[in-house]
Amino acid sequence: MLVSRIYRDVKRSKPNLIVSAAVFANDENAYTRRFQDWKRWLAMGVLDVVCPMAYSTDTAIFQKQIEVATTTAHGAKRRVWAGIGAYRIPSESAIEKINVARALSAEGFILFSYDFTARPSELNPDGAYLERIRRSAF
Repeated sequence: MLVSRIYRDVKRSKPNLIVSAAVFANDENAYTRRFQDWKRWLAMGVLDVVCPMAYSTDTAIFQKQIEVATTTAHGAKRRVWAGIGAYRIPSESAIEKINVARALSAEGFILFSYDFTARPSELNPDGAYLERIRRSAF
């Protein structure tokens, strides 16, 4: 399997590197339509970190997807960095999702995408998205 070979080769070359994968957050869709069997990859220990792209605007859907990921990853003694679709939501919603990810024991989060958070737009009129996240989440 390709993921296993990559993991093994990376660890052989540089054992301290972290091997991660950004994956579709809906595990069933990821497996049946995207050929991403990330739950198995975690169970096999061929990922150190899984980064589910839970880009839903709906916090309940986000919570469910991150819960599946953390339950699977922690059972395999692996980590989760929750992917948040910042480009689709106002900063208040991103902060809510950060708090949900923390409550579910995700070890980190990723805001996608940097370009959106750094430039003025309809959801980010003053271009201060990251500053609002910093003030409220840290």
